[in-house]
Amino acid sequence: MSLEEQRQANIRRNQELLRQLELEGMGQSMADDVRKASTTAHKKRPSSRRSTPAKKPPASPPAPRRKSRRLEGKTAELNIIGDNDKVENGQQPDLAQEQRDRERDRVEGEMKLKDIIKKGDWESAMGILSNLGPKVSLGDYFHVAEESDSKPDIKEARERLSGLELSEKFDPSGLKITSERIFYMHFHPSIDKKLVMAGDKIGELGLWDAEAVKTEKNDEDEDEDEKKPQMYSFKPHSRTISKIITGPGEPQKIYTGSYDGSIRCLDLEGFVSSEAFVFDSDPRHPVGISDFHMPDANTLYYSTLDGQFGIHDMRDPSVKKLYTLHEKKIGGFGLNPKASHQIVSASLDRTFKIWDLRKIELNPDYEEEKVYSPHLYGQYDSRLSVSCADWNQSGDIVVNGYDDRINIFHFPDATKAWDTDTQFEDPFKPAVSLKHNCQTGRWVTILKARWHQNPQDGLEKFAIANMNRFIDIYSADGHQLAHLGHELMTAVPAAVAFHPTHNWIVGGSASGKAYLWS
Repeated sequence: MSLEEQRQANIRRNQELLRQLELEGMGQSMADDVRKASTTAHKKRPSSRRSTPAKKPPASPPAPRRKSRRLEGKTAELNIIGDNDKVENGQQPDLAQEQRDRERDRVEGEMKLKDIIKKGDWESAMGILSNLGPKVSLGDYFHVAEESDSKPDIKEARERLSGLELSEKFDPSGLKITSERIFYMHFHPSIDKKLVMAGDKIGELGLWDAEAVKTEKNDEDEDEDEKKPQMYSFKPHSRTISKIITGPGEPQKIYTGSYDGSIRCLDLEGFVSSEAFVFDSDPRHPVGISDFHMPDANTLYYSTLDGQFGIHDMRDPSVKKLYTLHEKKIGGFGLNPKASHQIVSASLDRTFKIWDLRKIELNPDYEEEKVYSPHLYGQYDSRLSVSCADWNQSGDIVVNGYDDRINIFHFPDATKAWDTDTQFEDPFKPAVSLKHNCQTGRWVTILKARWHQNPQDGLEKFAIANMNRFIDIYSADGHQLAHLGHELMTAVPAAVAFHPTHNWIVGGSASGKAYLWS
């Protein structure tokens, strides 16, 4: 085959690939570029490769901020220069990989929810979102429970929680709330409706109004309407959604954190998704947000996949506070509900540690690098990585990890007795240790125990998924209160969440399905 025939064959292959990617409009442009490049290649070139003097870059170029070309109605632009180089060398450009990489780039700036809706129609979605404004009834969500010496009756609690039933308004096998594997579940604090939210592997946020029904025309029987669940999804992030919370005192605001390095705020009144915080990193290779909390409406506490912890004041973004807590990934961290300066972090480095944010000091493990960390009260050393740590109203901390143990620690005096000089030389020891299979493997989301945030019944309890397709509920003393299972719950409900006040609980599976118990 001659050089010209080979060149024409390469052009035909690339045009076919472009047509498959629905980018036919670029095919002729690439062919023209290749033809020019081929013509130039036969000309005698000077020894210097420089054609024109390079312009000197500005001293402080502004950081590029990627905008969504799809939302602006523009066609995606691939790396034409790089692909032409490959064509000249007789290689086939990997346009599919280039497209996948661009889809994982973090999209910055404000987005209208109607532009990022993935599932359901926008008109119906507005009906649900508009009902979640400031007037929504939240019950005792923001009421701080008074301390009491009386202990809830465990037997009565066991009967009540074991009596929870799986919602069968619709077949659970068809309740697919997100497109991909669910990483985090969240219950909106509204008590007027059961509104469930889920974050998945690709950055999709699903919403399910569990008691609502929408009717659609039946394609097979025009005289009979088909009843379907009210489910909608949006795509505010380009990577895994790691956390979802409702804004403190602002039920109309939903905050989502992601592995794309950002925390976004969905304003359900304004129907927009805006940036609350972006970690300063490469949008294509971001430092992921693994967890975050909001001690108040203006402050974000966040952890990263690099072992760092930061504090962000949304009123003054220029102030940056970033500290090192662990050598490796922080799987999650908990906030003392009664003392927001106390946090507990769980890490891949096989430890969980408790910190005091009121005192920042040089970390003795990084003296040469001059790395700073909050004051360390003490730590617990695990045999394997620690997946999560959560703190409840009574001062109890629950942690679990790959050592197949759920450990409960009681620190009732931490709020009042611990100060910035308190330090425990010996590792913490659990008050209760329960055996629990946490070997999720590659396709199931990591199991994480989560406390009931502000239980209406006054009983401190936490929930965690069971690898045998159950949801287990335990008291703070380690008593098992429920073992929820059903033949229709055909997958591991790995990501679990309580409603903040009521005994409603939901689990999310690897296929994006949700299972609601109430």
